[in-house]
Amino acid sequence: MALSKGPQTFPRSEYLRRLAAVKSEMARLDIDALYVSNPANVTYLTGCIVQTSSQGLVVSIHKDEPTFIVRGVDSAAVIYQTFLERDHLITYPENRAVSPDVDHYDAVIDFLHEAGLANRRVGLELNHLPAETAEKFKERLPKARIVNSKKVVSWVRLIKSDLEISIHEGSCRHRRCRNDACDRSDPA
Repeated sequence: MALSKGPQTFPRSEYLRRLAAVKSEMARLDIDALYVSNPANVTYLTGCIVQTSSQGLVVSIHKDEPTFIVRGVDSAAVIYQTFLERDHLITYPENRAVSPDVDHYDAVIDFLHEAGLANRRVGLELNHLPAETAEKFKERLPKARIVNSKKVVSWVRLIKSDLEISIHEGSCRHRRCRNDACDRSDPA
């Protein structure tokens, strides 16, 4: 039985709008690929709320959708929770989560090589990567120009679309109604 998509907080068009804004900032900074490792930024761009330190998203300036790279055990959640098509999901073996020699970052670097991005400008959210991981990217991508892109997605997240504002307003109205009901039922 094939796993279907679950309910999405936002429609596909909203996630594509967000990605377009990120790509616009990437173009301004002359970045060809952006590795998103901050879990909040991954959620913002995909809707995926499964947050582990062993996942990441590669946004390419040349592709409509990003590529989600996750452990095999997390793939069903990514398929269910995100707007992404299955061909934008790459899984890696579970043993990389505990191997002293290779880890999930190697899966990301392998993808960058396979996608022809290993000799381009690659943005990394360096504030969310261990120093030794940043070194691994530099060593395994010697022809790439690594760019500290720690604020690319965070800055885009600050500007809300009309749809985001309406959902936030609806949530606030719901909370106010619930609080008002609690106040009326309080015997004190």
